[in-house]
Amino acid sequence: GSQLASSLQLALWANANAKAKQEQVPEARSASRAYLTTYMLLCVLTGISCFFFFLGIQFVAMRGSRNLHAMFMQGLLQTELRFFDLTPTGRALNRCLKDMATIDDRMPAAFRELFES
Repeated sequence: GSQLASSLQLALWANANAKAKQEQVPEARSASRAYLTTYMLLCVLTGISCFFFFLGIQFVAMRGSRNLHAMFMQGLLQTELRFFDLTPTGRALNRCLKDMATIDDRMPAAFRELFES
């Protein structure tokens, strides 16, 4: 929303500047300063909203990672000992680490793409 507002403000500023240049309006400089101030405020608002958006995505990803880790640990602790006799420790550990890396690395990007489209 704020990106659209800043783009519209920039278009209004450009149109007012072109019109003032054609008509040679003496107070165009002060009007231009007002457009610039509004545009800068909208840009700052866009930056702040993007920061909080990405911060929220990181919190959701962190919670998902914690839940997945808890489920991994619960599953491993409830597994029969026969599983550990048949499966090399490195293979089980690599599988857990790969799944955790997928959640930690790919999920925030997937959430961002979902909300940006």
